Amino acid sequence: MFNVLMVNTNGQLGACWLQDRNTAFIAAGNHLCMFDLRSNSLIHSTPQSVYSKATDDINCMDMHSSGKYLTFCDDAGEVHVLDVRSNKPYVQFKQRHDNIASCVRFMSGNRPWELYSGGYDYMIHRWNFSNGKCMDTLSSQSEEAMSAAQSINPPFIHDLAVHSSGSTVYAGLGNGSIMIINEQKTKSRQRNSKRETSSVLELSAIPDAHLWSVNRL
Repeated sequence: MFNVLMVNTNGQLGACWLQDRNTAFIAAGNHLCMFDLRSNSLIHSTPQSVYSKATDDINCMDMHSSGKYLTFCDDAGEVHVLDVRSNKPYVQFKQRHDNIASCVRFMSGNRPWELYSGGYDYMIHRWNFSNGKCMDTLSSQSEEAMSAAQSINPPFIHDLAVHSSGSTVYAGLGNGSIMIINEQKTKSRQRNSKRETSSVLELSAIPDAHLWSVNRL
């Protein structure tokens, strides 16, 4: 059995996400539509909810492991996190990409409040979506990322993937290389009666690069 989802907007379909057998999210233009698939109808033309506050066309989305939050990014360079229970923004991010934001991914494992976004400004941002702050920024034009490139195409970030361990992020670039971002924990320290463990990001690249853009990981 299959279902047909119809979105009545003028925008092009940008992304989709099947949360489970009963719920699907479809992005069309700057509209994000949630469909309930539990009816017996094969064609679903009326979404259960519509979120239309994205500034520009939505390019990518990802669901949090808890099922409570959906993140997505748009052509205006903005990253959003939606509380799917209330259909309202969960947080207002304090920065954005300087060009199209093309991909976004929640982290997994022991970093449930982090997400990564990549864009056509050659930047990868690491966010804490509990407060909307950018924790780190990496450039795909760095020496480590460019060392494996075999293509003359610019190193736009086309896609992101997160390892199940939650400590490694992969980025597919327009120049055919793949960036590898590893979190390295540093020594913990005592601060205000609490012991805190900081971390730094280490960047490397896969030497056997693709000849063309890495659009999917």
